[in-house]
Amino acid sequence: MSPRRLRVLVVDDSLLQRRHLQELLDSHDFELLTAENGAEGVDTARHRLPDIILMDIEMPVLDGLEAAQQIRNGSETMDIPIIMVTSRGEADFMESAFVGGCNDYITKPVHQDELLAKIASLTGYQHGALT
Repeated sequence: MSPRRLRVLVVDDSLLQRRHLQELLDSHDFELLTAENGAEGVDTARHRLPDIILMDIEMPVLDGLEAAQQIRNGSETMDIPIIMVTSRGEADFMESAFVGGCNDYITKPVHQDELLAKIASLTGYQHGALT
């Protein structure tokens, strides 16, 4: 039996940023899900149960930190790893991401090698699949 594909949820209000993250992940055979804001991201996480979430921090409707907290409050979603994606790299800002329930963060512009390393460390994936 072959390993199943890693399900990645990309939550970002910027279409360009969602496309950029999708392009970085396309060649790795992930199952990609997308959401345009934090509220939609929470709903998608609850209904589709991704293996990992890439969450922008600054979004309309519900920001990334609030969305991460709601995901952490769900019994089925509480253990899904969340990587906060942000253009802000200040130490105190990053600390708020961890306090808010995120497992890691990555700063924009996102680079493929760094992103894949973080996904691997949080999920145990190899070549786009869970083992």
